[in-house]
Amino acid sequence: MNATPSLGIVHFLSQTDTVGKIILAILLIMSLASWSVIAGKSISAWVRHRKAARFLAGFWNAPSLSTVERQIEDNHPDEPFSHLAWHAISASRRHEHAGAAKLGDAGSQADFLSRAMRRVLDEATARLESGLTLLASVGSTAPFVGLFGT
Repeated sequence: MNATPSLGIVHFLSQTDTVGKIILAILLIMSLASWSVIAGKSISAWVRHRKAARFLAGFWNAPSLSTVERQIEDNHPDEPFSHLAWHAISASRRHEHAGAAKLGDAGSQADFLSRAMRRVLDEATARLESGLTLLASVGSTAPFVGLFGT
């Protein structure tokens, strides 16, 4: 009987040289890194979405801002909306008590509050975007690494 050779991964590995095996390992590592970032981002987005929905429901149903402030102090902000609300309330209190004693505090209370909230939003955006550089790098280099392997 004439047995036809198997064309699976074992056959490929037995027929390739060191360069091919290294490139396969690089592609495998890049794939695993990408999938771990994707899975981590997906899970954290799902958790963050649930926490945000719970906080927003409590926020809009609260009788006053002081009630929201007490709830945040008790639970410590651990999701973007409560973190933003905490910093906004803190900035508002700070401006009420200290006024515009420093250049960083200058302007109306609304301007000061807007700057404080914008800073918190920028920090949250930077945290959310972490890991995307890896995905962009892998996405742009993987085709060329794969072509080099062929």
